[in-house]
Amino acid sequence: MQFNLKTSLLAVALPVLATACVSNGGNNNFRDVTPQKLQHNKWELVSINGEQIQTNNHQTAPFIEIGANLETNGNTGCNNFKGTGELGERKFRVNRMAMTRKMCPGNANDIEKAVFNTLSDWSEIAVPNNLLIIQDDENTLEFKRAK
Repeated sequence: MQFNLKTSLLAVALPVLATACVSNGGNNNFRDVTPQKLQHNKWELVSINGEQIQTNNHQTAPFIEIGANLETNGNTGCNNFKGTGELGERKFRVNRMAMTRKMCPGNANDIEKAVFNTLSDWSEIAVPNNLLIIQDDENTLEFKRAK
């Protein structure tokens, strides 16, 4: 076998191209989310779009709890909700979400809207370390695993 410049370039380029085809260039945190990583955990909302959640003495801290079979319940900071979580390829939603209908004071209404809209539609999901990140086109919700 005779080695020339074309053969050498091909020998170097093929492994690089094969690696590039396998990698999607995206964030690995948004891959390989399994029900086991979500289930039997309570997750407390710490930020929306990078802004820390501020609650007053009259508000419940927003949270989501995911149990067996992805049964989901939680609180938006004002109203309680429940439904069935669904996990797709790098996506999550709470299907058939039911919610109480209390009037929410102050910024609780904005928090509730962001939580409800993001959870009720298919949104990207990641579980890096002890965090749960759920994001759609408008909002990024960051939860921490409760102790």
